[in-house]
Amino acid sequence: MRKESIYIKLLEYGHKNAEGFTYDEITQWANKNLNDYEQKIVEKYIQNAHENYQRSQAGNIETVFAIINFAGSDYKNKNHKYSLSLDANFKYIDFLELEEARKSSGQANNKALIAIYIAVGTLIISTLLTIWQINSPIKIHSEQFNKILNSFNK
Repeated sequence: MRKESIYIKLLEYGHKNAEGFTYDEITQWANKNLNDYEQKIVEKYIQNAHENYQRSQAGNIETVFAIINFAGSDYKNKNHKYSLSLDANFKYIDFLELEEARKSSGQANNKALIAIYIAVGTLIISTLLTIWQINSPIKIHSEQFNKILNSFNK
């Protein structure tokens, strides 16, 4: 299995928890699933989401999260609810579609190879049968030979 980036892990978490999550919920998940460096990234994304909300709700600091329930000035407030930002949600959907396209293209390549092998096998068998037929002795019974001669004489 390939190692996924922190960004993809966060998108998956946010997508699975689309109804929203608290600071405590995501930090518990991060402690179980992420290394120390990645946990710091999660913390910064949460801080950025909180700051974006306070600035004007338009936001301009990079984060994959958005606040869906604001409950005070501390980003760790237990009543805050975070969710994926719309942009992050669409990026995750694009990622899923790309993964599906990769899987489909791999299957298409396999089917194409099978079709090529079948075509080459058919060509080889057809060639061998033609060579075998050319090299086979032709047997004409005397009765058949007489019928052929009679057809010319008529």
